[in-house]
Formats: sequence, structure tokens, C-alpha cells
Amino acid sequence: MKIDKIKSAPLALFGASIAAVTLQMTLATSAVADTVTLLNGDSITGTVTTITGGNLLVTTEHLGALTIPAAQVSGITKEGKMRITTATGAELVGGLSSIGGQQVIVTDAGTQVVAINDLSEAAEDYIIAVDPEPTWTTTADFGWSRSKGNSDTESRSLHLDSIATQGKFEHRGFAYFDSDEADEETTRETVDAGYDLRYYFRDKWYALASIGFFRDELKEIDSRWTLGAGLGYQFFNHSIASLSTDLTATMVVEDLAGASETNPAVRWGVDYFRWIRPELVEYFYGHEVLKILDSDRGEVYKLNTGFRVHLSERWHANARVDLVHETDPPAGNKNSDITYSVGFGMNF
Repeated sequence: MKIDKIKSAPLALFGASIAAVTLQMTLATSAVADTVTLLNGDSITGTVTTITGGNLLVTTEHLGALTIPAAQVSGITKEGKMRITTATGAELVGGLSSIGGQQVIVTDAGTQVVAINDLSEAAEDYIIAVDPEPTWTTTADFGWSRSKGNSDTESRSLHLDSIATQGKFEHRGFAYFDSDEADEETTRETVDAGYDLRYYFRDKWYALASIGFFRDELKEIDSRWTLGAGLGYQFFNHSIASLSTDLTATMVVEDLAGASETNPAVRWGVDYFRWIRPELVEYFYGHEVLKILDSDRGEVYKLNTGFRVHLSERWHANARVDLVHETDPPAGNKNSDITYSVGFGMNF
């Protein structure tokens, strides 16, 4: 039996549900792990990833992801460092330990006693993590709609985003496919794809190399290739939220209505992510501004934002908005393409 989440339960029932596997989990875990001790004396061994909204999120080997009310916890031992915000608004970086029956925050400067209920927010910090293990996550969002009546219309979309990390290197890739049809005539068909390689030479600073491709033949953009290099800064990256921005010098090679153009450009990007409710509801936002240094081409703006509601570890529902705006599009075309979509997706 696998339990993905435990939202809330009386202390006795919660303790009973884990007591049978607590010993097995403790014996089977050879690596250093975090420990959560409950008021009834039971202990849970795993990884404490998040404390927010009065709950602890603990990932365990045998029970999966557990959401534990802080009011049912007597002590937390967290080996790795976290970014912690207390009820007084103080922000600290350190581990958690239970010493002499008291909960303390262990920082480089010493220890600070704190009540568990006064831990407003705490998250694993991926920036300050030492030698993080390689990770790879991919999200796929699908959207489809069809209507019949005075006109027969159909819209389809597939959006893929992937992030892989290993040591100081981070690989980010995406591929977006969108198409619309009205009365069996294609009214839009776009392809947007890209790859970024980040190298973190400082805790928050990274060097960036990127390549991108865009095509919208109905707007006479047969192809647009971008190749750039620059610097970026990661404001924060932890188990609750992440925010980064980067600026690159870019070369743009376009094939517009059969005519080829090559122009220098400057690209500015922003990526933001936050769990509204950990492991259940997430918000994402990303934008890119490409300033083509040619008075006839102007700027290209791309934006994608929305929410995902996770139905299980693998499946989610999504609602998103995607925008491509050109200040000087090819003659005879509108400036903006906006897509509103509701669909489902996969995490793998």
C-alpha cells in the first residue's frame, strides 16, 4: 500500500498509520536522513523538504510524500540546510535539531531556540546544497478543444519543459507546438523550441549559452534561429519557489517570406516558479524579450504563465496563457498571438 499524502488526521490515527513501517524504514535507511518526532513518540525518517502553512512535507522511502500537521510534531532533525522564516519575520539559513527537548535552528553563528509552530516557512535550498545529486524532470502540458456550429474549429497544443542538473551544470529545454483550424483550414501552426546550458560559477551567478528556433509559416516566418551567450542571476531556488533572470548577446538568423536576414540582438529572460500549495498547486511564469538591433525588426516578446493542479505524482490538470508579440511583424500580419488553454499533463 502506498500513501501519497496525508492531509490531516487525529494524532492517534496518524501515529497508528505509520507505526507498522517506522522500524522497517529506520533499519532500511543506511544514508543520513531527517527525522520527525511526533507528540506520541513515533518517529518518521525521510527528507523534510518544506514547512509551510502549518504543515511539514516529508518524503519517505516507504510511505511516499507525507503532509504532517506541525501541531502534531514535537521535534525535527534536518541534516541539510534550509532557508527558514520565523513568525517574527527573521530569515535564517541552517539546519534543524532537537536538543534537550527544545527545537533549535542550527546556523553557522550558533543555535537559536524556536517553537515548531513559529516556523512560518522553511525550504530546502538548492543553491546552498553541497554536491547535489543529478536530477531530471520533464513536464508535458496537453490542450485540445473543438467546437461545431456556424463554424467548425479545433485547437491543439503540446508544451514540453525539461530541466536536468548535474553538479554546477543545468540543462533547460523546451518545445511548444500549437495549431488551430477553422472550417478545415489551418489558421495557425507554430513551433517554438530552445535549449539553455547554465554553468554556476558562483552560488547565484551563472554563465549561459542558448540556442532557439521559432517557426510560423502563416506569418511568413519560415524560421528564426537564435544563438546567444551571457550571464544570469538566480535570486533563490528552493523547494517552495525559484526565480532567475539572464541577459545574453544574441545572433538572430531569420528566413522571412523567402528572404534571409542576420541581425545582432539582446535577449532578456525571466523564469519564476512557486508552489501555492506544496505538491498540489503550482504557479509558473516565464518571459523573454528579444530586441533585434535593426530598426525594421523591433522586439519579440514571449510569455507563458499559468497553474498546474497535481492529481497524482504523474498526472496534473493545467490552465495556461501563452503570448507571442512582435512590435514589427512581417507585412499583413497581426502583432500578437495569444493562446488560452485548459488541459491535462504529465510529470516524468
